[in-house]
Amino acid sequence: MARLKAFDETEVLNKAVELFWHRGYNNTPYKEIVKHLGINRSSIYDTYGNKEALFIAALRHYLKASHAGDSPTFDEPRAMVEFFFQEKIKSIIADDNRKGCFAVNCTIELAAQAEDKGSQLHEVKAILHDNFQNFVQNFSRLFQEYIDQGKIAQQKDPKQMAEFLFATINSIQLLSRQGCGIDVLEGIAQTATEAILK
Repeated sequence: MARLKAFDETEVLNKAVELFWHRGYNNTPYKEIVKHLGINRSSIYDTYGNKEALFIAALRHYLKASHAGDSPTFDEPRAMVEFFFQEKIKSIIADDNRKGCFAVNCTIELAAQAEDKGSQLHEVKAILHDNFQNFVQNFSRLFQEYIDQGKIAQQKDPKQMAEFLFATINSIQLLSRQGCGIDVLEGIAQTATEAILK
């Protein structure tokens, strides 16, 4: 009979995200993981196997939590795009440590390791690519609906619009880590909104 876990897995994954987000993957020793998660080493191994698998589980958990909940609907595309940027910038303002986006940080830190097909971290590349594809698919659908309603010009490509939105969000998150002021980030968001919808 399978042994019941003696800990709350959601709570442990939240702590793992917090730790890896703050310190990065490579700068987080295993002893610090054990200490921060508050469970013993054998429980971590029994549940996740190793540090790489725990990190991958934490990344999946972060992305799932990021996409949880229903987004509001908007009659006008400008209101939708502006709301999306505003929510991202609000989350940056609320974070005193300016950690940026966990997924973007993973992309930067683990770029070389994720290219190694012999590494367990190769899975990170696939996870992040799937996240990009899902984002583009969802926002392409929204932009296409606005095009069909005559609220965005027919010649616009909804997929390119969604890709540009994703790229701008990632850039804003990265620039926030570099210490750029909120006025700079809001200016980028405003310019991107005009570029997407013109």
